[in-house]
Amino acid sequence: MKYTVWLFLGALLLPCVAFGDVKINEVAWMGTTKSQYSEWIELYNSGEEAISLTGWKLYKDGNSVLYTLSKSIAAHGYLLIERTTASAPDAVEGISDESGPFGASGLRNTGENVSLKDSKGNVVDTLSFSSGWPAGEAASGKTMQWDGTGWITAEGTPDAANVTVTDVVSETTSNPAPSDDTENTTAASAGNKTLNKSVTMKAPPVLKKPTLAATVPKNIFQGVSDEYSASFENADAIKNPLGYFYWNMGDGTTYIQQTLSLVPHAYHYAGTYTVSLSYYLSPSASKPILQSIVSAIVTKPLATVEAMDDDAALRITNNTSKTMDIGQWPITMTEGIRSMPGMTMIGAKASIVISAQTLGVSAVRDPVLHTPDGTKVLRQ
Repeated sequence: MKYTVWLFLGALLLPCVAFGDVKINEVAWMGTTKSQYSEWIELYNSGEEAISLTGWKLYKDGNSVLYTLSKSIAAHGYLLIERTTASAPDAVEGISDESGPFGASGLRNTGENVSLKDSKGNVVDTLSFSSGWPAGEAASGKTMQWDGTGWITAEGTPDAANVTVTDVVSETTSNPAPSDDTENTTAASAGNKTLNKSVTMKAPPVLKKPTLAATVPKNIFQGVSDEYSASFENADAIKNPLGYFYWNMGDGTTYIQQTLSLVPHAYHYAGTYTVSLSYYLSPSASKPILQSIVSAIVTKPLATVEAMDDDAALRITNNTSKTMDIGQWPITMTEGIRSMPGMTMIGAKASIVISAQTLGVSAVRDPVLHTPDGTKVLRQ
């Protein structure tokens, strides 16, 4: 019985640990210099796994829904929540992680109590600033950013690392001179208390979000091996180097790679397949932090193969609407088996003629074209 209780309690605690990794990281409560309605809130996930935020909500004043989330946040990643209105439809150009109207008339410039709750209503993070925001400037559009110890005022860094802050120790002299490299910035400690800091601000290197994009060949034919590729950009933003890539080709075939490289694959039947490429931080991870999904349209190769000029030559006609590369496709004849050289292309609805001499035979009788996996290529 004791063990059952502990297991139950452990199961309850596990989600809380993961959810506790998500924090409110930056708030543009004043909007932007273009519009006071272009408010946005940035979340940050300090954990090692992506977290689904579906059903999570931002509240103001405890029970008024500000925004309902629907997407996931990557490990060590940021998620921007933009307010949209008719006059300000795009708060931060080029970024649209989550966007839509804010409930309860948005954020007041005089301060708010804002809370983030998970889909079960558990409080994940809270800002208690109803008596006034501890940082940010309405006139300049500088945002309120968390520097690890308190809130600071700085130029906005949407979907990127916040500005770093270093306290400056001033030496007292008989004739003190002001420094051009420092500026007074207000930062907040816990609760609504504020602390004046003399700080220098450095813009850290901006780490763009990592992206993963799978690419499928333009013309895919049944029974023909093609190479599937992918791009993995801004990998420096992912802190765990032990991740792996998992390909699912949609036909029951999977490939696992530690280093992203070309994947050769042949579909044995025509159809439309969903190809997914996922990046996991470790073999034990249950969810990918990046994923790319594309469609692979596989066409049945259709061609007319006929002997001509008293069996002195061979005509092959591509009856499909796609360019067909018949390189390495075997041709069976009474005289034996021959393969076409690599990169032998036949345009859509086009024909080529090959002499028996080129094929290395005395004549071409009863020719049949096959795909590399042995499937006969016939006209329908």
